[in-house]
Formats: sequence, C-alpha cells, structure tokens
Amino acid sequence: MFFPLFGPGKLQNAMISQADFHVAVGMQRKRFSEEAANAALYEELRNGRMLKQEWQHVRERAAAFEAKQSRGSRTVPGLGKVVNVIPAHEFFLLVNKYGHEEVGSKEFARSLQKHEPQLAVHKV
Repeated sequence: MFFPLFGPGKLQNAMISQADFHVAVGMQRKRFSEEAANAALYEELRNGRMLKQEWQHVRERAAAFEAKQSRGSRTVPGLGKVVNVIPAHEFFLLVNKYGHEEVGSKEFARSLQKHEPQLAVHKV
C-alpha cells in the first residue's frame, strides 16, 4: 500500500505493508473458516438474486401502472399509438438477446401482449 507521509515542508512517500498498516492503526484481522466463508458467499449470492428479482417486480409494477394510465389515449402525430410498455432494463436485455429487429416487430408485440397483458396499452 502507498501512504503519503507529511514531512517538514514537503510531502514524502513511504511504502507500508498491509500488515504493518493494520498494526499501526490498531486493527486486527479476523480469521474465518472456509465453511463460514462459503456460507457467507452462498448467502450473498442468494440474497443478490432475490434483490435482483425484487427490483424486476418493482419495474414491472411501475410499467403496468404506466400502461394502465395510457389506455384509451389518442394517437401521437408522427409516433403512432402506444402498444406496449416495457421497463427499460428488460427492454435492453431483450434487445441484447433477440436483436433490435425482432423486439421491434409486430409478432413480438403480439406475443408480449399475449404473455404480459398487464403491459398492453392498445391492440396491435
């Protein structure tokens, strides 16, 4: 580790090992067993996946609310009608997986309306 040390009138640099740093600041390293480390890693991965799924549900509920608010709206000149509402994160995941042409097709819009009716605004 590289820590700057202030000397009289100028900045001096010194190399200090991580162990020396811990001793210098009074910190002690904790030793964990391999089982405890594996359990902590497993718990972090499980909770991370659950958090990711929860954020996906939050985005889908927000998109469903936006779709409900948009139902019955008129056509926007130059843009047309809103057909489906897709959360941005899921849209980019779909574009990466299937390609922009496929995601923008009418068949994809119909399939999305069939499988996710809460995100549909107008029929295709």
